[in-house]
Amino acid sequence: MLLFLDLNGFKAINDSLGHVEADRLLQQVGGRLTSCIRRSDTACRFGGDEFVVLLTGIERRNQAMAVINTVIVELAAPYQIDGIPVSMTASLGVATFPADGQNYHELLQAADATMYRDKASCCTVSALGPEAV
Repeated sequence: MLLFLDLNGFKAINDSLGHVEADRLLQQVGGRLTSCIRRSDTACRFGGDEFVVLLTGIERRNQAMAVINTVIVELAAPYQIDGIPVSMTASLGVATFPADGQNYHELLQAADATMYRDKASCCTVSALGPEAV
């Protein structure tokens, strides 16, 4: 299963705090993702303010809800950047193998598409429930 996350409002944070501080925020997001997934899973920054998480050994979306809910809670908690509290939400997309794609590129495209549907519907990671996944 592949999760695709895009941070909401990151450009405004980058513009208001500056690039160095925004990079610190990205590092904190990456650290939170790494700390809340299983050892068998992999999280990485995909580019800009996007992250990808590979959940291994999971074939159905409902099997991933524990991991997804942990990610939701972790990313919704306030961040501290140089003593400044920062709130961050993210839009989340999910793709499963083989239903949503037969290879990495197809899964990434499917997860990206569901993330954009999440973003367009104004759902964020902090508000995402099981019915949205």
